[in-house]
Amino acid sequence: MLHSLVFIHPSASIGEELKDVFQVLLPFTSLQSSTVRQRAVGRIWKLTHSLAHYCQEKPRHSSEQSPSASYDELRLPVLGQLVGCLILCCAFVQEDKTCRCALSALRHLYRFVLWRSRWEGQLDEQGKLEQWEADHEFSLTWTTNTTVILLRFEKYFHSSEKTDLILLALQGMRDCSNYNTQVASTLMAILTVDFNPMPNDVQRIVTAIHRSRKLITEEQALRTIRSSFASLAAANPRAVTLSLLRCSPTCDKDIWELWELALSSVDAVPKMVQALLHQLETVPLGQKTEVGVLHTAAATALHKLLQYLEYGPQVRLVFPELFVVLIIQLVSAGPLAPLEITAITEDPFRPSAPTSAIRMVVETAHSLLLCAEMDNLAFSMDTHNLWARLQGAATWQNGLHSLAKYGPNPFHALPHALPHTLPYTVPQVQRSRNK
Repeated sequence: MLHSLVFIHPSASIGEELKDVFQVLLPFTSLQSSTVRQRAVGRIWKLTHSLAHYCQEKPRHSSEQSPSASYDELRLPVLGQLVGCLILCCAFVQEDKTCRCALSALRHLYRFVLWRSRWEGQLDEQGKLEQWEADHEFSLTWTTNTTVILLRFEKYFHSSEKTDLILLALQGMRDCSNYNTQVASTLMAILTVDFNPMPNDVQRIVTAIHRSRKLITEEQALRTIRSSFASLAAANPRAVTLSLLRCSPTCDKDIWELWELALSSVDAVPKMVQALLHQLETVPLGQKTEVGVLHTAAATALHKLLQYLEYGPQVRLVFPELFVVLIIQLVSAGPLAPLEITAITEDPFRPSAPTSAIRMVVETAHSLLLCAEMDNLAFSMDTHNLWARLQGAATWQNGLHSLAKYGPNPFHALPHALPHTLPYTVPQVQRSRNK
């Protein structure tokens, strides 16, 4: 019946029909009842068998149809999730029929993936064609080693499909999961080696780890998450930085633990600091948009980072640029009422309490001066109330002159940083002050 519904009388493309059916069946593969799991995997096996047979027969009956049309018709968005579920089902060693059906379904899906690689035109080089032929020969013999099977699939998976599989592995690592936690951990460890996902896939992975970590207590699984997250940050530090800012703009305790994991990769630290700098340069202070929220989140994360001495050397490498951007943000923020200025410059600062964007920028700039060993300048700015003067409509220009006057010799490096920020900051300051 399912074969007829999907392959003979589909109401949409075959890929869409398969996606809908698989999305119904997949949740049943992780239920506690072995009977339910067996039935769900058995139906998946029948559908994958029909899919492999359809792909094998299609070229004989549609020679006039273009390869791209064939690929569009058989696009399978749940492929990564499907492969992951079947590999995890192979770990139910006490359920012989479930294991056999899962292995057989994986073999049919692997043949589908090989045919897909031909439709996508990935075999334009002789070496790739020879590799494909070797992989095709492997598909005829197959194996029961799920690690080998995963590595075979991984070669042909797209970034989004690998990401789907990683997210499934994270679900399998949770304490409440019926899947084998160790197998799920192994899946994630293998998939994150040398993985450089697309930025939107990085966001999905970071969000899933943030939500899942507190639901996982098995030590091997936690070790896998820690090492995988550090590798992800090293491979794509800017995307990881933006993802962390989106997960928690206030940089709460849970998200800061992920920041520490990402910053544990020495190579990632300077690039993540640069990403924070870029975010601070993007928009003026206080915009009520997603970008504006990320701006405040970047200042918050930078302030948190400055509290840890081990990151100081990396931050000092971009000190002039960072300090200029923070000062320009204060200047361009617009005039404040006297009580607002008093609240920012005199009231005790409590990072854990709700904090205005401009107060966070002030505190971050102050911490940055201390990090750069410019304690005298920080003291002078506090003593002469320069923080407030930089925010006054009538005093900001005088405040900038005073800032240059009180700055010690290292502060003379600031003019070299100005060209990087002036294209954005000067027009913005003029607009904000002309309101």
